Amino acid sequence: MSVKAIYEHIARKNGVSAEEVERDIRIALQTAWKNPPDDGVTRAYQRRISPDGKPPSLEKVIQYALDELNAENKK
Repeated sequence: MSVKAIYEHIARKNGVSAEEVERDIRIALQTAWKNPPDDGVTRAYQRRISPDGKPPSLEKVIQYALDELNAENKK
């Protein structure tokens, strides 16, 4: 499933546009990346997604999540 298809699916389920979905996810990602909870877990996931410490693209985060889900489903 493409990232665009994911946005469209979420948009249909929530009665909004795919652009709104993309924007809201991007804002949530940026906020979470800059202000993670002080639990250590979030930072560990950030390092797994982006070992160089730079904020990843939205597409990279979604691909990471899809890869994790696919790996979990294969178990």
